[in-house]
Amino acid sequence: MNRDRSLRSVAAGLLCAALAACASYGRPLFEIAPEINATLYTGPTLIEPGDVLDLRFVRKPEWNQIAQVRADGRISFPVVGELRAAGKTIAELDRQLVATYGQVLEDPSLLLNVGGDRGGEGRDSPQAITISGEVRTPGGLTIVGERITLIEAIGRAGGHLKDTALLGNTLMMRRSPTTGLYASWRIDAREDHWEKSQPVYLQRHDIIVVPNTPIDNVNIWVDQYINKMIPTGLTTFALGIFVADR
Repeated sequence: MNRDRSLRSVAAGLLCAALAACASYGRPLFEIAPEINATLYTGPTLIEPGDVLDLRFVRKPEWNQIAQVRADGRISFPVVGELRAAGKTIAELDRQLVATYGQVLEDPSLLLNVGGDRGGEGRDSPQAITISGEVRTPGGLTIVGERITLIEAIGRAGGHLKDTALLGNTLMMRRSPTTGLYASWRIDAREDHWEKSQPVYLQRHDIIVVPNTPIDNVNIWVDQYINKMIPTGLTTFALGIFVADR
């Protein structure tokens, strides 16, 4: 936990330095949309760090558990200990749990779902994205059973703050559910680009930041302090850790 906090502090400080040092617009929305959409994950839904799993036992309710997948992709399960969850489908993890609990229970029947209330510690939807910065209601957005666009997400967050938001440097970060690495873009999403662009579609765990300060090319920063330094899946929503242009 202390290591995670330290990494968050270092990343936040470096981001602040990058923000203070540069100024320009990102790539126009209509130009960058096809590139971003090409990275959409279309396979079966995989469990990712940050997901909340709800485990229920048919014959052993005292072992019921709601827990969040840690940054290292693992969860500590009752009695059997730690297992890796990230990168598996719910069905795959369900089968693994049945086999594992079959060694200690006569009837290992169980139900496993993504999503749940962590007893006041917070919530994480299986389809949550995060939007922060110069919008009216920053925070998590739920997109269960639908495909939401970047512009729709800004709208659902109450819209951008017209006096301070710099839509021309809208930032987007996407974590690959298969590799755990982040791709990032700096987007000129000003309103005059909206009608002539194909939509930029979002997927769960995407992070969007609408800044009020220009951000220049920080690919090296992202590679060093997102992909390499911060543990895979470390939740960076509170920092608004962002995105570089590609």
